[in-house]
Amino acid sequence: MAGKTDRRVPDFISKGTFSWGGLDYHFAGGQDPEIRDFAMDDPWRVLLKSLARAKRGDFSELSHLEKVIVESKNTVATNIALELIGSAGTDAQLKFLRESILHGNEYLSVEACAAAVSAGCLSLIPAMLERWAFAKAFRDRETISLRLGILLEEWEGPITEMRLFHDDSDGSTTEEIATESVLSEGFTKKYVALVNNSMVELKSRCAASDSPVLLGNPFGVVKLAEYMASLLRSEIDFASLSAMFLVLRHRFDSSTGIDCSGFFLDRKFQPLMASSVLETFFESGEADKFEHGVRYFFGHRIPK
Repeated sequence: MAGKTDRRVPDFISKGTFSWGGLDYHFAGGQDPEIRDFAMDDPWRVLLKSLARAKRGDFSELSHLEKVIVESKNTVATNIALELIGSAGTDAQLKFLRESILHGNEYLSVEACAAAVSAGCLSLIPAMLERWAFAKAFRDRETISLRLGILLEEWEGPITEMRLFHDDSDGSTTEEIATESVLSEGFTKKYVALVNNSMVELKSRCAASDSPVLLGNPFGVVKLAEYMASLLRSEIDFASLSAMFLVLRHRFDSSTGIDCSGFFLDRKFQPLMASSVLETFFESGEADKFEHGVRYFFGHRIPK
């Protein structure tokens, strides 16, 4: 993205729209902003129109987000466009996301890996891993490994933390993690093997090579809701639970369209509200319309 960066953002951003700890894909007051309030060439117009259509089950406008990502100098709009493609993109948009991971500039490729988490498709993981291996900066590898871990393993496992174990000559097992080793050729080969092995094992439990996954398991909206409810009944410390629900809420909210903004108040997690929303989801019969192993956006099955 050459040239001067455009940092202008609409007012609804400051109110929490597109924030995982805020309103996510919802808007303050419950009303989407009027598209006509934006200039024809404004990237926000394209983004809002694509979002509004997708919320109604019309995914035809999402292809226009690619132009926002390629041409816009507004990094906030670019990041949100990537995220929306991850959440609602069809196979055509996910192909664009994969190409952005593999061939985008350093900034774009890392942000595209973040968007791939919202898509959660197994078919995107090889591209993420290839970009991890290509990255020369420790920070980029650290960021991508976090995204890979969210898809391939439970919280804070060896993929997430770039933590490997090897056998010493005396037969003992030691842990290897350091900035220097993470960037070395030897560590790269070991980490790639670790991720590939995890991916193969997970793929064996999925219905298709492009199945959605989350936390090392095949994804389903109902299974996600059950998992979230079980976490709320657990004895996990509050800080960890808050961090977990930032990720889980986004996936649940975008899949169902259920407004989960009450999960966080001034960015502080509200477990009682989360429990109430999930309980209503099960008692209302809403859960019955979601098929396991399928991606949804606002309750609409995302077409291929």
